[in-house]
Amino acid sequence: MPIIIVLVAVAAAAGVALVMYAASSVRERAVATADMGQSARVTYRSLADVREQLRRRFEPTGTPVWIAANQNTNGLAADLASADLQLRPYEFRLVQAAVALVFVLLGFLRFGVNIAVPVLGVIGYVAPALYLRNRRGRRLRMFEAGLAASHGADGGTR
Repeated sequence: MPIIIVLVAVAAAAGVALVMYAASSVRERAVATADMGQSARVTYRSLADVREQLRRRFEPTGTPVWIAANQNTNGLAADLASADLQLRPYEFRLVQAAVALVFVLLGFLRFGVNIAVPVLGVIGYVAPALYLRNRRGRRLRMFEAGLAASHGADGGTR
């Protein structure tokens, strides 16, 4: 397990280093072009370009590319919409993972190293999905009750 933590830390450090390198190279180009007689607003434009590139990466589905590639967003997105939950599919998956982690930590604190810990983790992962299913069903029943009431108000079938 510690090797995974080290690899994640190294990857995060490399990512920060790349961002800092890109920011410094943009600033150097802006200073060089400002010295050539152009305005200093080039720096702001460069930052706007970086912001625009980031927006394009995240905008098509509202989901980061590395998460969107690993999930079936159509079914889950439809379920979230029908349950009237204002979450994106990847956000719901993160909620599931967070609840599972909390259950695992509580199980570890209560039972120590025991078979109950992974069982609680699975229960924690499934609990948000059960909530989603329950909320969808309740909204569907309310919708059908509304249709039945409006159908009865019409005085029969058309």
